Amino acid sequence: MLQSLIPADVYLQSKNKEMETPEQSLYATADKLRTYMQTRKPEKVPEEFNQLMLADFFVYNLNQGGFAQLLYNSGGQYLAEMEDLLLASEAPVTHSFYLRAIECCTKDIPRYHAFLESDYMSDNELKNELQLISIEYFQSGTAFMQEAGQYVGKLAYDLSCYLDRP
Repeated sequence: MLQSLIPADVYLQSKNKEMETPEQSLYATADKLRTYMQTRKPEKVPEEFNQLMLADFFVYNLNQGGFAQLLYNSGGQYLAEMEDLLLASEAPVTHSFYLRAIECCTKDIPRYHAFLESDYMSDNELKNELQLISIEYFQSGTAFMQEAGQYVGKLAYDLSCYLDRP
């Protein structure tokens, strides 16, 4: 219960020292939430923690395979929610690249649906365009967790307090 007395930014920094990167801290926190939700199915967790799960999905997929993997694995779902996350977390660089990727997909909806229905590993023109956007994003030197660390840290802190409540 002591952690509920620690400011959110200090809490995240201490978690980052325990884990190696902010991403690993996010993954571990999201895993705790998933475990909690699986063991207490009838109990709903506060809606704000969905943002933490979405951040986990966003960061993992973006870091593993860029915007192509992120958008492919989302299956066309949660696009607006991902944008809401980027806006709420004040991640302007990541948001601008995300919008470019979305515009690339939505300028030709049949092509976007074909991409989502593909096996992903096959050559695909849209996937290649999304990969180029991803390369530019990674070359920009800005990562989502750099921009959104304070927001995600507060969510992680709030979740920790929620899970530790009596």
